[in-house]
Amino acid sequence: MTDWRHGERVMDDQERVFAHKMVSDIGERASWVGWIQKWKRGKADERILLVCNNRIITLQYSKLKKSVCRNVHLFDLTEIKSEDPEKTHLVFRTFSIQLRSPRVDEILHATIVNYDAVTSPLPDHIKAAFHVTKERLAIMRTPSSESTLTIGDQVAAMFVSMCNYLNIYVRPSITEYLKAAYTSKNKELDMSKIDGVTTADVQAIIRTLQFDAHFSSIIIREIQLSDASVQSFSEMLSRNVKLEKLVMVDVGLHKETLTGLVEAIGGNTSLPLRYLDLSGNALQDKGLVALGHAMEPMAQKLDVVLLNNCSSGSKGTSAVITALKNNRNIASSLRKLSIAGNKLEQKGSKLFADSFSSFPELEDLDFAGTAADVEVLVRGFESNSTGLKLHRLNLSHNKISKASAQTLAAWLAERSGPFELHLVNTNIDKPYMEALIACVLCNEQLENVVLDLSDNDLGLNLAYKIASMMVINKNLSTLVANNADFTPEGLEALVTALTSHPSLRTLSIDCNMKERDPRGKNGRSVAECLAHFVTHTPSLQHLSFGGNAGLKHDLSPLISMLPEMTNLRYLSLAGNLLGDDGVTLLSHALRKNSALKQLSIGDNAFSFTALRALRHALNVNSTLTSLDMVDRLNSWTTEDAAMDKNVTAAEKEDMFMQIQQCLQRNTRAEKLNTLRRASNAIVIGRQQSANFSV
Repeated sequence: MTDWRHGERVMDDQERVFAHKMVSDIGERASWVGWIQKWKRGKADERILLVCNNRIITLQYSKLKKSVCRNVHLFDLTEIKSEDPEKTHLVFRTFSIQLRSPRVDEILHATIVNYDAVTSPLPDHIKAAFHVTKERLAIMRTPSSESTLTIGDQVAAMFVSMCNYLNIYVRPSITEYLKAAYTSKNKELDMSKIDGVTTADVQAIIRTLQFDAHFSSIIIREIQLSDASVQSFSEMLSRNVKLEKLVMVDVGLHKETLTGLVEAIGGNTSLPLRYLDLSGNALQDKGLVALGHAMEPMAQKLDVVLLNNCSSGSKGTSAVITALKNNRNIASSLRKLSIAGNKLEQKGSKLFADSFSSFPELEDLDFAGTAADVEVLVRGFESNSTGLKLHRLNLSHNKISKASAQTLAAWLAERSGPFELHLVNTNIDKPYMEALIACVLCNEQLENVVLDLSDNDLGLNLAYKIASMMVINKNLSTLVANNADFTPEGLEALVTALTSHPSLRTLSIDCNMKERDPRGKNGRSVAECLAHFVTHTPSLQHLSFGGNAGLKHDLSPLISMLPEMTNLRYLSLAGNLLGDDGVTLLSHALRKNSALKQLSIGDNAFSFTALRALRHALNVNSTLTSLDMVDRLNSWTTEDAAMDKNVTAAEKEDMFMQIQQCLQRNTRAEKLNTLRRASNAIVIGRQQSANFSV
């Protein structure tokens, strides 16, 4: 058996004339021609391949120059020989032709596939796949630049053929996505964005892209891959020279498939991979130990390694840390490491603390939910403070003791530059939590501070303490304090202290008023403070005040001021039980607002009447591009049915469709405005350059 693989070639004038003359001499007898590489004993023998009367003709042309490919012939041929030479036939596993340059129009007729003669001895399902491709490429028979297909069209046709070959349903959503992906500037293939994609679909996509040289980013999330699919993917990675970002989250990887995948990456020294995310795969200790062994010899300089929620204990995480430390290529370039949701414990914490100096470029560290020994970790940070670049630290869902909190506070007091700290659900005693917060908010050397204190029982007194710290703070960028038990009085004090803050861009204070105040005053007072806060804090762009089911109509002062909030881009009022009156009031406010881009109003118990008012508002509003009302889209409760008993399911579906069309209209308008601004900036820049030259 001879293995025929793809050839990638730029034809110069001499080569094009040679190929054209060769095909002309053979005439109609040649049904396929292309450059190939014949691999034998590990060496490539470059040839020209022709299929003529069911026979393979190869002409050696070994002096071809190697250069960057512009005209790519994608195929994977296997010549299956039997004892009877007359029964020799071909199996085309992956095939297509990409023409990236109009310069090859003169030999276009030579590169068109005519499968009639070649496919006659093949099985019916393979012949069907060939004929589908033949129909898709029929337009290319005329040697005219106007008749050539785009790269996306050719890959889509190739995918259709592969689906026929694998005997699976061809999803139009996938073909349309592939066409669009090849015209996109970001060169990203995100399979999670394709509607209804299945495991079989992913296998067809992977086999279609075996020799892809376009995408720099491939993302697969929450789709269980078969071992065969992962093996095909590994083969693709072993020859890929473009991929920089690989995300395979919750795809069912296990020890064997993971090892093959990483070894394929490491064995391809031409692969420029910088970002690797294998989170959500139940690899356990054995899987991460195998991953560590496979990563040690890798040649790639990874910037980002994400291994969240892999069901691993300290043995597996320690193996990965050791491998990252021993691999100087990765250790010298690693900027972000996340092993959240796996067990680090004291052993792993000690190992990382001792290895911390091996990662001079590390900026982002996520150890959330790892049962880490925070005191040991921080001691490691302190011992290497001279070259420390760490600017983001996530210790959420770890139990932080008093001694650990004191050590962390002392380290934070000496930090400088941008910093982001996440302490969600850490159960720190209030006095030590206050000291930690003070070391962050009162440290004038910090910049663009992001502080997340959610799911901690902070209470009213700590809300007052934080409010007092804000008097001197000028560097807070984001404050997240969801479910912190601040109470209405604490919220009012905090929001008042934050008003006119010079750098605050994001405030999230969800679920701090779960029960309605019996007097019915505090909720309205908080809403009035929020309205004053938003309109008098020009830097604020993101406000989340959801999950406060006790408010109901108390939010009217905030909603009424929405037309005056020219700085706000995102607003979340989800879970506040606004009801019809609240959503109707919000709809009237949206008519006059010209700044808000994203709005979240899920779980607010409103009926179809309020939804109709919202649709009318969107007919007028020209800026809103995202509307999150998940409870309205995915469910309609018995209570809702009683309120909307005269509304049919078709009417509801039509209403949602109209709302979606309004949002898409605004999205298109926003993109057009962005292009106009960019064009104007270019014109102004040229004018300034011309004036300077004069």
